[in-house]
Amino acid sequence: MPVEVEFITLGDASSRLNVPPATLRHWTDQLEEYNTHFVLRNNRNERIYYESDLKIFKYLRDLKSEYGRRTTTEDLCYMLIDKAEEGLFELRKREDAPMPSQPSNRTADLLGQEDIQRLMNSERVRQFMDIISKNIKDDLTKKFEDKFAKMNEQLIDAHKKLQEALNEGHKRIEGELNERDKRWEERMEEREKQTNELIAEWRKQNQKPWWKKIFS
Repeated sequence: MPVEVEFITLGDASSRLNVPPATLRHWTDQLEEYNTHFVLRNNRNERIYYESDLKIFKYLRDLKSEYGRRTTTEDLCYMLIDKAEEGLFELRKREDAPMPSQPSNRTADLLGQEDIQRLMNSERVRQFMDIISKNIKDDLTKKFEDKFAKMNEQLIDAHKKLQEALNEGHKRIEGELNERDKRWEERMEEREKQTNELIAEWRKQNQKPWWKKIFS
């Protein structure tokens, strides 16, 4: 494999290939998923591309443009492998693109167990930890108090609105009941008036002499 010096970022590679970064990232995942070609990564676990990679992805781009939905990515990977066997380009294997190692904890490496134990037993360190613990406790207490105070305000406001709605409902129901009682009293007064008129007419008729009753 030829020595490659300068690498290209994902953004630059997508610009040179004229494809969106998300598309290039997806193609890279697919090639690695089918064990066809693996891209190197830097110490921040970001993909980096070389000219040989761009040559491979340019060929993949052209294949997808030519075949579109008529073929699968797996079929395109087989085509890439065939072209690589013909010497068109060289595919990178998994072992040639190892994942970057995780950075070590230099503080823990420099301090042994005895050193750490001595630090934990130090009065100054304990005082410092007590201050940090108290600050964290005070901060959490304040946050909880503020949160509970806000919740209490919301509950009071909700109770107030509910009470206002109940009072409004009571007023509306009381008004409807009063209106119904008023209409009922008016009807009873009208019936009583009609009854009194009938009774008065009946009495008037019964007070006539018997001969007027016959000839009336």
